[in-house]
Amino acid sequence: QPEGALRVDGDPIPWIGPPGALPATPEGEVFDAASQTLSPGLIDLQLNGAFGRDFTVDPAALWAVAAQLPRYGVTAFLPTIITAPLGAIEAAQAPLAQRPPAGAGRAQPLGLHRGRPFLSPARRSPPPPAPP
Repeated sequence: QPEGALRVDGDPIPWIGPPGALPATPEGEVFDAASQTLSPGLIDLQLNGAFGRDFTVDPAALWAVAAQLPRYGVTAFLPTIITAPLGAIEAAQAPLAQRPPAGAGRAQPLGLHRGRPFLSPARRSPPPPAPP
C-alpha cells in the first residue's frame, strides 16, 4: 500500500490501515515515515559472528553483536560455532543461558547452531582448522 499507518504496541502489531483511520491514543510517539519503506525484520539462520567478533573464539560477543544487528535489519539470528572441542561448545552455550544485558533494541538469538562433526563417519570430510 503506497500510504498507510500502523500502531506498534508490543508484538504483534495491533493495527494497520489508512493514515486517516489510525485510532488516537493518549500516549505514544508519532513517527512520520513518508518516503520510507517498512519491511519485516530479517532472520539470519547462520551467523558465525560479526563486526570483527567470532562466536567460536569469543562466545561472550553474542550480546554485543546482537545489539548491532538491528541497524542492518536483522531482528533475529542463529549464532553458529564451527567444529570445536566440547569445551568450546559449552562455552558458546553459556551466554544464551544468561539474561541479555539491560537495554532494548537488540536482535533475538534463536538458539545455537553447532557446525559439524555430527555427520556420518562413512561420509566425513575434514573440518576446517580450529581458530588459534
